Amino acid sequence: MNKPPNDFSNIPVLEDGSPDPELINDDTAGDPASTHLSIDVQPVDNRPLQVKELRIKILERKPAPTADEATLVGLQNGQCGGGPVELRAYADLDGGADFATVSFEGEEALPQELIGGRTLNIDLTVETRTCDCVWIPEIVWSKDGEVKTTDFRIDGKNFHTIATIGLERRAWQQDLNTLEWSETVFDESILD
Repeated sequence: MNKPPNDFSNIPVLEDGSPDPELINDDTAGDPASTHLSIDVQPVDNRPLQVKELRIKILERKPAPTADEATLVGLQNGQCGGGPVELRAYADLDGGADFATVSFEGEEALPQELIGGRTLNIDLTVETRTCDCVWIPEIVWSKDGEVKTTDFRIDGKNFHTIATIGLERRAWQQDLNTLEWSETVFDESILD
């Protein structure tokens, strides 16, 4: 969170348990040092589609915030998720370029041709140790001889990843029976 630690003297949630939008919103919050997402690519018809490239377009790059400017906040409410994976991909936002290079783990990589109803799942991890970056994945694909680029956003929103080295940690946990929040020790394993 791009808010100093003293802004979190109270639990940053509303009465219904949702994050307080005055403190936690698209402008102030980002994923801590690493963003994980799953990109599913599925052709809209039976014609072959080739996924040629995945790249990370950096929309905004600022230096990492200092410990006086930001706080690492954890709100644990018991939600979970997951899904099937075909390709694992990684990108590092550090550096000065407008795009971050995406590399793939293992022998499977791009390009991939999707035919016969096949879908492609890309498990993407994007990391930083030095910046406060706003970014989007771009998927380069071709169909019927035409090459196109599609930006990937969730609910129309860009991704925001903030380096967290040296930031004070604050954490709260919600009791799933009473829905009451209490301060707790920050669990570093959630950053892995």
